[in-house]
Amino acid sequence: MTMTDELSEICTALKQKGFNLVGVADGGGYQTYLPDCQSAIVFANGGTDGWNHFVADIRAFPEHLSAHQHPLDDFVGRCIQQVDPNPPSSRRWIQCADTAELFVDFQQLGREAGLGQSSPVGLLVHPEYGLWVSLRMVLLTTELLESTNLRPHPCASCLEKPCIKACPSGAVTPQGWSVQTCASFHQTSTLCKGVCHSRLVCPVGSQHRHSQLQHLYHNARTEGRKQLAKELGIVDEQEGLDPNWSDWQ
Repeated sequence: MTMTDELSEICTALKQKGFNLVGVADGGGYQTYLPDCQSAIVFANGGTDGWNHFVADIRAFPEHLSAHQHPLDDFVGRCIQQVDPNPPSSRRWIQCADTAELFVDFQQLGREAGLGQSSPVGLLVHPEYGLWVSLRMVLLTTELLESTNLRPHPCASCLEKPCIKACPSGAVTPQGWSVQTCASFHQTSTLCKGVCHSRLVCPVGSQHRHSQLQHLYHNARTEGRKQLAKELGIVDEQEGLDPNWSDWQ
């Protein structure tokens, strides 16, 4: 079944705000979150489009950085509110965020929605955008929609596997990403502070690679936030929250 005009308008409005990747998964497994859920519409940022909208919003409203502990999550929340201010009981939004009221496995959901497949780096890899995809939210709905088909796995034709060779810690392997190895390395070395070497060398979607500032912000929030405030000329006394690597082991 195709989307209703209302859902199509929501998807179009979000695309104009930088959520340029949309996929649909079977919602049957998410009925604990929404009774009679039939479909899950997953939204993501591919490449730099979403970041550019986020930065433009902060440039226009500096308090959206200086007054918020989680400015990117809050930006996503405002976008949802703007396009769907009064959702009926037949649909429910859930963000992929530390501050989300509910936990959803967005890696699994992204795969089910055809937005990527598992990669050795531990991130979803998309045939066009490569590893430069950021899952942001899901709209659960009682409407029955056609699920997005999975595309060929980009890693299947990659013989060199540069992502494995580039990882200083050895956490990236043919079997996947070792969270424990990565976390241990971060506690004893600064080689990966603010950067993921494996992600940078992936040839898939390299034209969509994040800017240096965007990559820093996502990998070292404290320093990335300082750099963003400096670039925009904003006085920001809030501290960014870096990963606590000891909790990842």
